[in-house]
Amino acid sequence: MKKTLNTSVQEVFIDPVFNNQATGTVNHNSGLLRFDRGGTDAGNYTVASGATLQFNGGTRSISGNVIGAGNVSFTGSTVNYDLTGAYRIGGITTASFAHNVVSTLDFTGTTSLGTSYVQEGNGTTG
Repeated sequence: MKKTLNTSVQEVFIDPVFNNQATGTVNHNSGLLRFDRGGTDAGNYTVASGATLQFNGGTRSISGNVIGAGNVSFTGSTVNYDLTGAYRIGGITTASFAHNVVSTLDFTGTTSLGTSYVQEGNGTTG
């Protein structure tokens, strides 16, 4: 899938389940790209400086790499994120979960959380 937006669009929300296949790469260059449902991702995500990639719900298993100079946010209510590929983000990594439920964010691959890591709410990070 390739989606090119004009320069006035700053936010894109993907609501159906999105699976990034092994041969796929999501290149996120500017603004906010948000996935509102879970999925299985064997493909890679690249996040450019100044851009934010947000995973916002469901269960998501990412065996591909998440890399780049941008920011990544993991949010939602009763969510589980499992990252087994390399995670090397140069910007800010944020985990913000609902306060009344337990959610998980697990990193088991090579991990660099970037310039800072922020966690809010009732969740665990491993």
